[in-house]
Amino acid sequence: MDGGSFISLLLSNEIKAYIVLIVISILSLLYRNLWAEPDVIGIYDFVCNQKGNIDIPIISFTILKTIPCSIFFWKIAHVLFVLFSLSSFYYLLRKAKASVEYLPLIGLCFYLLVFFIGFEDDQIVFPIIVGLIGWLYEKNNVKRKLIVTIIGLCLFFVWRGAPLILGIAVAAQLHLVTGLLIIFFAYIERYIGFNVAGSNTASEQILGNGFLTNNILSWFAIAYSIRNNTFEKNKTWFSLLICLLVASFVYPKLGTYTIIPAIVILARSSIDNVFIKRVFFLCGILSLTLGTAYLNFSLEPSSSTVDIIKIGVEKQNHGEIVLNDWWAGYWFQHYGGVPYAKGGSSNEYSEGIPVEHYWIGRHRKECLDLNHSGYTYFQKCPITPDGFI
Repeated sequence: MDGGSFISLLLSNEIKAYIVLIVISILSLLYRNLWAEPDVIGIYDFVCNQKGNIDIPIISFTILKTIPCSIFFWKIAHVLFVLFSLSSFYYLLRKAKASVEYLPLIGLCFYLLVFFIGFEDDQIVFPIIVGLIGWLYEKNNVKRKLIVTIIGLCLFFVWRGAPLILGIAVAAQLHLVTGLLIIFFAYIERYIGFNVAGSNTASEQILGNGFLTNNILSWFAIAYSIRNNTFEKNKTWFSLLICLLVASFVYPKLGTYTIIPAIVILARSSIDNVFIKRVFFLCGILSLTLGTAYLNFSLEPSSSTVDIIKIGVEKQNHGEIVLNDWWAGYWFQHYGGVPYAKGGSSNEYSEGIPVEHYWIGRHRKECLDLNHSGYTYFQKCPITPDGFI
């Protein structure tokens, strides 16, 4: 691409909209005092304040350790990785010999909205995986497959799911069946091994969670290809898409990666109906900008929720028993408390609470409401039998 055509591309309506999309998303990320994804503040406290014990791959830990221990600087690093990720899609489409004007359509992959809210090991490695898949699928040769396989194994020390994603990509390029076999063996390994792609977050373990609603871009790519009979043109990309859709059904955490083949298939198919093209572009732009902004502005913890957590910490410091729902645990820890539960696990009282106690979390009908913000309640609770959470 020469300089003139690159400038023309930057001045196109689609790319200008893509730039606006990025700016709004960044501003919404910087707006919050804390991240909407609770695990991020847990990782921050583990890396910077030696609080808790979180299992982070060694290279990810080293990368995060280089960031100055300030939430502001971590937010800046988060924004830079989001920019890196969004830029990787440009590289992907160029390698796939596809039109980059289709970039705004990434907003139709709703997995991506939630994905960009967090800042963990999988966000760190995401742009690398996007770039590697683009490079791998540019040419179908053994050398590239071998290189990507080796890099994938090394990326295990950044994010443990990386070898699985890149293994699926390499296998799917060989044949659809080999890609599906990789997923099958990974699914079996989930229950007999160390769970390379698993998570301790309940919603990410529910089979098929978000499968239909979060994969709109994939369904659109498939429907448009059926209508225009472009399967043969995008054969290897379709193998990858089918494999990643199956993987996202088995491991909802991996759903974000369906965007890679879906955006390429659409960009290579060239939507000929101008009206449909503009409508989907607009939907993609609004989804990623307003969706990301809405999630960042509306999800917990709000300033009122932080006030509730601080009251709970103060109660605990005065010798009261204060318990919390798992998703509030890292925030409770961040403000100086000792959380009852965090990251999906709890410390004690598995057989019930033998004394009166305070509670921070979702509403419990047997308790007295003292305060609440959104879905976070601060309550005083009586002696509680088994199975209250």
